[in-house]
Amino acid sequence: MSRHATAEQLSSYVDGELVGPRLRLVETHLVECQDCRRRLDGLQRVVAGLHRLEPLAPPPVLGQDLARRVRLEPKPRDLLERLEEHLRSTPLQSTVGFTFALVFALAVILYLFSGWVERQVLLHQPVLVAPSEVGAGAAVRRVGPRSFHAEDGRWLEVGVDPRGAAVVAVDDGVVRQLLVFEPELEPLLDEGVPVVLAMEDPAGGPGRVLEILPTPPEP
Repeated sequence: MSRHATAEQLSSYVDGELVGPRLRLVETHLVECQDCRRRLDGLQRVVAGLHRLEPLAPPPVLGQDLARRVRLEPKPRDLLERLEEHLRSTPLQSTVGFTFALVFALAVILYLFSGWVERQVLLHQPVLVAPSEVGAGAAVRRVGPRSFHAEDGRWLEVGVDPRGAAVVAVDDGVVRQLLVFEPELEPLLDEGVPVVLAMEDPAGGPGRVLEILPTPPEP
Protein backbone atom coordinates (compact mmCIF):
# COMPACT_ATOMS: atom_id res chain seq x y z
CA MET A 1 0.00 0.00 0.00
CA SER A 2 1.50 3.34 -1.04
CA ARG A 3 -0.82 5.65 0.89
CA HIS A 4 -1.21 6.06 4.62
CA ALA A 5 -3.42 7.84 7.12
CA THR A 6 -2.60 11.54 7.53
CA ALA A 7 -1.07 13.03 10.67
CA GLU A 8 -4.32 14.92 11.23
CA GLN A 9 -6.33 11.67 11.16
CA LEU A 10 -3.96 9.98 13.62
CA SER A 11 -3.99 13.01 15.93
CA SER A 12 -7.80 13.09 15.91
CA TYR A 13 -7.83 9.35 16.63
CA VAL A 14 -5.52 9.79 19.66
CA ASP A 15 -7.59 12.73 20.95
CA GLY A 16 -10.82 10.71 20.64
CA GLU A 17 -12.34 13.14 18.14
CA LEU A 18 -13.26 10.51 15.52
CA VAL A 19 -16.71 8.94 15.74
CA GLY A 20 -18.93 6.74 13.62
CA PRO A 21 -17.76 5.75 10.13
CA ARG A 22 -14.53 7.78 10.24
CA LEU A 23 -13.44 6.04 13.44
CA ARG A 24 -14.16 2.61 11.94
CA LEU A 25 -12.30 3.50 8.73
CA VAL A 26 -9.15 4.56 10.59
CA GLU A 27 -9.31 1.51 12.88
CA THR A 28 -9.66 -0.79 9.86
CA HIS A 29 -6.71 0.88 8.16
CA LEU A 30 -4.54 0.58 11.30
CA VAL A 31 -5.19 -3.16 11.39
CA GLU A 32 -3.84 -3.47 7.84
CA CYS A 33 -0.99 -0.90 7.86
CA GLN A 34 2.07 -1.55 10.05
CA ASP A 35 3.65 1.84 9.24
CA CYS A 36 0.59 3.73 10.45
CA ARG A 37 0.48 1.63 13.63
CA ARG A 38 4.12 2.54 14.27
CA ARG A 39 3.38 6.24 13.74
CA LEU A 40 0.35 6.00 16.02
CA ASP A 41 2.43 4.35 18.75
CA GLY A 42 5.03 7.13 18.58
CA LEU A 43 2.32 9.80 18.72
CA GLN A 44 0.72 8.15 21.76
CA ARG A 45 4.09 8.07 23.55
CA VAL A 46 4.61 11.78 22.88
CA VAL A 47 1.14 12.62 24.24
CA ALA A 48 1.73 10.47 27.32
CA GLY A 49 5.06 12.22 27.94
CA LEU A 50 3.44 15.64 27.67
CA HIS A 51 0.81 14.64 30.21
CA ARG A 52 3.54 13.66 32.68
CA LEU A 53 5.22 17.08 32.51
CA GLU A 54 4.56 19.38 35.44
CA PRO A 55 3.11 22.79 34.54
CA LEU A 56 5.65 25.60 34.73
CA ALA A 57 4.85 28.36 37.20
CA PRO A 58 5.90 31.96 36.38
CA PRO A 59 8.51 33.58 38.63
CA PRO A 60 6.91 35.22 41.71
CA VAL A 61 8.39 38.61 40.81
CA LEU A 62 6.87 38.60 37.32
CA GLY A 63 3.49 39.94 38.45
CA GLN A 64 5.09 42.71 40.50
CA ASP A 65 7.35 43.70 37.60
CA LEU A 66 4.43 43.87 35.17
CA ALA A 67 2.36 45.97 37.59
CA ARG A 68 5.26 48.40 38.04
CA ARG A 69 5.74 48.75 34.28
CA VAL A 70 2.04 49.44 33.78
CA ARG A 71 2.12 52.21 36.40
CA LEU A 72 5.21 53.81 34.85
CA GLU A 73 3.97 53.55 31.26
CA PRO A 74 2.65 56.95 30.08
CA LYS A 75 -1.01 56.87 29.17
CA PRO A 76 -1.43 57.43 25.41
CA ARG A 77 -3.78 60.15 24.33
CA ASP A 78 -6.78 58.98 22.37
CA LEU A 79 -7.84 60.36 19.01
CA LEU A 80 -10.44 62.72 20.50
CA GLU A 81 -7.91 64.39 22.80
CA ARG A 82 -5.43 64.91 19.96
CA LEU A 83 -8.16 66.32 17.73
CA GLU A 84 -9.32 68.76 20.43
CA GLU A 85 -5.75 69.96 20.96
CA HIS A 86 -5.33 70.48 17.23
CA LEU A 87 -8.58 72.44 16.99
CA ARG A 88 -7.62 74.70 19.91
CA SER A 89 -4.28 75.56 18.30
CA THR A 90 -5.66 76.12 14.77
CA PRO A 91 -7.24 79.37 13.45
CA LEU A 92 -10.97 79.29 12.69
CA GLN A 93 -10.55 79.38 8.90
CA SER A 94 -8.14 76.44 8.93
CA THR A 95 -10.47 74.55 11.28
CA VAL A 96 -13.40 74.89 8.88
CA GLY A 97 -11.29 73.65 5.98
CA PHE A 98 -9.96 70.75 8.03
CA THR A 99 -13.46 69.78 9.14
CA PHE A 100 -14.76 69.86 5.56
CA ALA A 101 -11.84 67.73 4.37
CA LEU A 102 -12.41 65.26 7.20
CA VAL A 103 -16.13 64.92 6.42
CA PHE A 104 -15.40 64.47 2.71
CA ALA A 105 -12.78 61.79 3.42
CA LEU A 106 -15.18 59.91 5.69
CA ALA A 107 -17.89 60.03 3.01
CA VAL A 108 -15.50 58.60 0.40
CA ILE A 109 -14.40 55.83 2.77
CA LEU A 110 -18.01 54.89 3.56
CA TYR A 111 -18.91 54.84 -0.14
CA LEU A 112 -15.98 52.59 -1.03
CA PHE A 113 -16.63 50.31 1.93
CA SER A 114 -20.32 49.90 1.10
CA GLY A 115 -19.44 49.01 -2.49
CA TRP A 116 -16.92 46.43 -1.29
CA VAL A 117 -19.48 44.87 1.06
CA GLU A 118 -22.03 44.64 -1.76
CA ARG A 119 -19.51 42.93 -4.05
CA GLN A 120 -18.59 40.44 -1.33
CA VAL A 121 -22.25 39.59 -0.76
CA LEU A 122 -22.78 38.95 -4.46
CA LEU A 123 -19.64 36.83 -4.73
CA HIS A 124 -20.49 34.65 -1.74
CA GLN A 125 -24.17 34.04 -2.38
CA PRO A 126 -24.76 30.26 -2.14
CA VAL A 127 -25.83 28.46 -5.30
CA LEU A 128 -28.02 25.41 -4.69
CA VAL A 129 -28.18 22.75 -7.40
CA ALA A 130 -30.78 20.02 -7.10
CA PRO A 131 -30.06 16.57 -8.53
CA SER A 132 -32.83 17.07 -11.08
CA GLU A 133 -30.94 20.04 -12.50
CA VAL A 134 -28.03 17.85 -13.52
CA GLY A 135 -27.37 18.08 -17.22
CA ALA A 136 -27.34 21.85 -17.35
CA GLY A 137 -23.54 21.69 -17.13
CA ALA A 138 -23.34 24.98 -15.21
CA ALA A 139 -22.75 23.62 -11.69
CA VAL A 140 -19.15 22.83 -10.77
CA ARG A 141 -18.34 21.71 -7.23
CA ARG A 142 -14.89 21.50 -5.68
CA VAL A 143 -14.32 18.63 -3.23
CA GLY A 144 -10.69 18.56 -2.10
CA PRO A 145 -8.46 18.18 -5.18
CA ARG A 146 -11.40 16.97 -7.30
CA SER A 147 -13.98 18.93 -9.30
CA PHE A 148 -17.49 17.60 -10.04
CA HIS A 149 -20.29 18.80 -12.28
CA ALA A 150 -23.92 17.74 -12.35
CA GLU A 151 -24.90 15.48 -15.25
CA ASP A 152 -27.81 13.05 -15.74
CA GLY A 153 -28.88 13.06 -12.09
CA ARG A 154 -25.43 12.38 -10.66
CA TRP A 155 -22.17 14.10 -9.72
CA LEU A 156 -19.53 13.40 -12.41
CA GLU A 157 -15.85 14.16 -11.85
CA VAL A 158 -14.53 16.62 -14.41
CA GLY A 159 -12.47 14.89 -17.11
CA VAL A 160 -13.71 11.37 -16.27
CA ASP A 161 -15.50 9.24 -18.88
CA PRO A 162 -18.42 7.49 -17.11
CA ARG A 163 -18.76 4.81 -19.79
CA GLY A 164 -17.73 1.42 -18.45
CA ALA A 165 -17.66 2.60 -14.83
CA ALA A 166 -17.77 -0.12 -12.17
CA VAL A 167 -20.98 0.24 -10.13
CA VAL A 168 -20.48 -0.11 -6.37
CA ALA A 169 -22.56 0.71 -3.31
CA VAL A 170 -21.62 3.49 -0.94
CA ASP A 171 -20.99 0.93 1.82
CA ASP A 172 -18.65 -1.16 -0.35
CA GLY A 173 -15.17 -1.89 1.02
CA VAL A 174 -13.55 -0.06 -1.90
CA VAL A 175 -15.46 3.11 -1.01
CA ARG A 176 -14.55 2.80 2.66
CA GLN A 177 -10.89 2.49 1.72
CA LEU A 178 -11.20 5.58 -0.50
CA LEU A 179 -12.70 7.60 2.36
CA VAL A 180 -9.73 6.80 4.59
CA PHE A 181 -7.54 8.94 2.33
CA GLU A 182 -10.18 11.39 1.07
CA PRO A 183 -12.63 11.98 3.95
CA GLU A 184 -13.79 15.19 2.30
CA LEU A 185 -15.80 13.03 -0.15
CA GLU A 186 -18.09 11.77 2.62
CA PRO A 187 -20.51 14.78 2.61
CA LEU A 188 -20.88 14.42 -1.17
CA LEU A 189 -21.68 10.71 -0.90
CA ASP A 190 -24.19 11.39 1.90
CA GLU A 191 -26.38 13.52 -0.41
CA GLY A 192 -28.11 10.45 -1.84
CA VAL A 193 -26.97 11.13 -5.42
CA PRO A 194 -24.76 8.77 -7.51
CA VAL A 195 -21.13 9.92 -7.78
CA VAL A 196 -18.80 9.01 -10.66
CA LEU A 197 -15.06 9.43 -10.04
CA ALA A 198 -11.67 8.02 -10.93
CA MET A 199 -9.82 5.91 -8.36
CA GLU A 200 -6.08 5.28 -8.48
CA ASP A 201 -4.63 1.83 -7.86
CA PRO A 202 -2.65 1.93 -4.55
CA ALA A 203 -0.24 -0.65 -6.01
CA GLY A 204 0.62 1.67 -8.90
CA GLY A 205 -1.36 -0.15 -11.56
CA PRO A 206 -3.95 1.36 -13.89
CA GLY A 207 -6.79 3.10 -12.12
CA ARG A 208 -10.48 2.61 -12.70
CA VAL A 209 -13.71 4.59 -12.80
CA LEU A 210 -16.34 4.00 -10.10
CA GLU A 211 -20.01 4.91 -10.04
CA ILE A 212 -20.90 4.99 -6.34
CA LEU A 213 -24.61 4.48 -5.67
CA PRO A 214 -26.25 5.78 -2.49
CA THR A 215 -27.91 2.38 -1.93
CA PRO A 216 -26.71 -1.13 -2.83
CA PRO A 217 -27.42 -1.93 -6.51
CA GLU A 218 -30.15 -4.37 -7.37
CA PRO A 219 -28.85 -7.94 -8.01
